[in-house]
Amino acid sequence: MNILIVGCGGIGGYFGARLLEAGIKVTFLARQNTVNRLKKNGLHLKSGRGDVSVKDIDALTKEEITGPFDVIILTCKSYDLAQSLRDCQKAVGRSTYILPMLNGFGHYEKIGSAFPDAQLLYGYCNVSTARNADGEIQHFNSIHEMTIGTDDIAQQDEVSFKALIELLKSAHFNLRVSKNIQQELWEKFTFINALAGCTTLLRGTIGELINTEHGQAVAVQIIDECQSVASAHGFSIRPRSNKITRDAFLQVGSPLSASMLKDIENNHRIELNLLSELCEFAAEKAVKVPLMCAAHSQLEVYLNNNKEFRHES
Repeated sequence: MNILIVGCGGIGGYFGARLLEAGIKVTFLARQNTVNRLKKNGLHLKSGRGDVSVKDIDALTKEEITGPFDVIILTCKSYDLAQSLRDCQKAVGRSTYILPMLNGFGHYEKIGSAFPDAQLLYGYCNVSTARNADGEIQHFNSIHEMTIGTDDIAQQDEVSFKALIELLKSAHFNLRVSKNIQQELWEKFTFINALAGCTTLLRGTIGELINTEHGQAVAVQIIDECQSVASAHGFSIRPRSNKITRDAFLQVGSPLSASMLKDIENNHRIELNLLSELCEFAAEKAVKVPLMCAAHSQLEVYLNNNKEFRHES
């Protein structure tokens, strides 16, 4: 199978490096400056799970695509999705699997509308990575998990789907195939929204915010708000996921924060759509989420005060 990874940031670079490490053919679709850097310097990953350095990298721009790929892994930011879908049009065929690694839900409809004949998979990842100024991929902890699912695997080409799963399993990261992908997507959606809401609203890590008089109570209320939205839509958070979430938000001295907070601290663009979706889902079911609305408003102020960012809700 020939795999196209759209984007070579922290997520695309990490999983791309692991696939290359396993001897799997991978091509990166990126902007010209990133393509030039990859071809000149290669791809380098620093990780406690094992470093990877690959000198000869296949990378191309949208103008250089000559035909369909078997698999496309989308790792772009949500605000780049529309452009990324336009860029990879020539890479999509009727049997192409499209696996998005984006947060939220809105991108599935956009991908399905752009490529109705392709085989759209549901997916998410748990990995903490970033690309530094030199283009090197940094892996910050030991977790490197990718989860894949479909609403109805019976409608997929079973042979090629199994081949894809076996191929991904041969790489050095943990691959899961979920039989309950919608429930898992909602559980991740509530967790990352709560984390973004807490750490951007209070402008600190989990350890810093629970070291204040009211920070722990605020965190608990934000978790409750996010989980109430999931419940209203028929996806009540299961006990194990609930425990993992609440334990993570109560760790004294925890350095945990949303990547969105890091983006704000570095004056970078943010993915406001994540909180926008949560607030919209809440409104659909008349669920009150005042703290999440406050966090969303604060992030809107941040975007509005940075004129170089195009405001996307």
